[in-house]
Amino acid sequence: MGEYVAIGDINSHMPRKTKLVPITAKGPEDKSRDIGKHFLITEMPAAQAEKWAMRAYLAMSHARIEVPQEIVALGIIGVAMIGMRAFSESKWIDLEPLADEMMGCVQICPDPNNLAVVRGLIADDIEEVPTRMFLRKEVLELHAGFTHADALWMLGLRVSAKTQEGSQTTSTSPG
Repeated sequence: MGEYVAIGDINSHMPRKTKLVPITAKGPEDKSRDIGKHFLITEMPAAQAEKWAMRAYLAMSHARIEVPQEIVALGIIGVAMIGMRAFSESKWIDLEPLADEMMGCVQICPDPNNLAVVRGLIADDIEEVPTRMFLRKEVLELHAGFTHADALWMLGLRVSAKTQEGSQTTSTSPG
């Protein structure tokens, strides 16, 4: 017979990851209308993130972008490693639902003096395109658990390890 668990124990799982993202000036000339705003990014449930990653890889494959199998196996982490540039050849009809779903992870803190209050986004909450792109990058990084720079470093380690494996298994005949 299986073990029974008290109902209170069922909900003792870890909450989804969140990240509070402030929009700050990039320099003295930065006049972004979004400076000073705060956004809360919340991780998708695992099943949703898995489906999102699968649809992202399908969009890339439809655009004939070759993605190494070891990157595909990483799911949303692999998407983060490749970055948004991988979608540049994809069709908007494939990308639009993915882009919308990413922004579904983002809420705004409408009162900068009370960051505990959040609400879903409305059209005028984000006034600059670079802010939207920055928030998309933050969504990917939250789900992957590392930054884009970390991803490139990890990819470099994988390539280096593969190169070393190949050189160790190559035999040469004596002189």
